[in-house]
Amino acid sequence: MKKFLKHTIYFSLFVFILFLSLFLAVKYYPVQDSVYKIPENINTLFVGDSHVECAINDTLISNAVNYAQSGDNYLYTFIKLRKLIENNPEIKTVFLSYSYFNILKYQNKWYYEDQYVNYKVSKYLMEMNNQELIKVFSLNPKEFIASIPEYIKHNALRILKNKNISDLEWGGYKALQNKRRKELQFTFVDNGEYSDLQINYLNEIYRYCVENDVKINLIATPIYEWEKQVSENTKNSYYELKNIKFSEAKLFDFTNFILNDTMFADNEHLNKYGATLFTLETLK
Repeated sequence: MKKFLKHTIYFSLFVFILFLSLFLAVKYYPVQDSVYKIPENINTLFVGDSHVECAINDTLISNAVNYAQSGDNYLYTFIKLRKLIENNPEIKTVFLSYSYFNILKYQNKWYYEDQYVNYKVSKYLMEMNNQELIKVFSLNPKEFIASIPEYIKHNALRILKNKNISDLEWGGYKALQNKRRKELQFTFVDNGEYSDLQINYLNEIYRYCVENDVKINLIATPIYEWEKQVSENTKNSYYELKNIKFSEAKLFDFTNFILNDTMFADNEHLNKYGATLFTLETLK
């Protein structure tokens, strides 16, 4: 029995060391900067969550690219944005998703919930600094560890294939095909509480852009009947936060932009018809 236990301990230790070695080897592998390069004619980035992902049709804007992605909180957006700006000095302007929803405590699920941690860690861990890595681990240790095999697989393939930026799965314009169902209910609950996590990393993004002479714009895309989903108090706090903490950023609030109901995919997102119209009317 003792012999079996001894062998089990040795085997477990071997697996742990192998697992840790693979993790560290991939984490600190010197990735070529060319992986993060975007076309030289691109000087404007759209980043953030699914609101921007589905609302900005970047095929209609010659000098811009949309790298927003569903479930991107401000931490993951910051990691992505930092790497893109570092390797593309031609980037001079950033449009960051900043809707009424983004500052609410409800958005903390993007930091804690298993499905988001598992998916996002595999995509962004390689670009995290040590402080960010420790923070993400502390928020959900179990799922962070569970995500490591996918992280090793995803990034080992990136290294072996010398992938370019289109293979990183960092987002892009998503053309939703469906139209909002008339019977769709409003399920979002605005309890008036705010996310310290979101506000903290929003501040990191803002400060980084200012320090690197990149113009930062905050953008809120159209929301279907927003007044039924968010309180007037939250709207006022949204403007107050921007004016106090992010005074050098210009705010483009298109929340109440008038669109036909058929231009929405659901209560929060534009479909491909709405995105094309919205992009042409406001950003072309």
